[in-house]
Amino acid sequence: ELIGECTSRREPPLLPEDFRQALAHKSFTSKKADEAMVADLYAATFRERTQAVRVLMCMSLDWGDSDAIALSKVLKSGALPAVQKINLMHNLIGDAGAAALAEAISSGALASLRVLALGANPISEQAQRALEETMSKLSGEAIF
Repeated sequence: ELIGECTSRREPPLLPEDFRQALAHKSFTSKKADEAMVADLYAATFRERTQAVRVLMCMSLDWGDSDAIALSKVLKSGALPAVQKINLMHNLIGDAGAAALAEAISSGALASLRVLALGANPISEQAQRALEETMSKLSGEAIF
């Protein structure tokens, strides 16, 4: 119960171009200078951090299909070339999110991926089988 109370929601990562668009709706002291600086810092940090990620832990975040779709956009972009394991267990991801993940995996951008953990998500057996088949093409496994 304590862990649940202390867990905060975290949004899926955004690609730098999507982050830049989101900044357009934020307020800054000097919008012209600050907005560009923040967007550039995010882009540089995003590229630096994502290149080395081997394990992506996003479990128990109450992520649903829209969050899985947003994450899939990042995965499909090739931003995480070294990722070997993605843990999305104990979320609210359904078939639409599973389909987006399968599409991202099939894109070829995740050649190092070996484990996709999606246990305790409301994914149908049919969508589970599709993800298992997709992961098997990478010599990996999907865990439900």
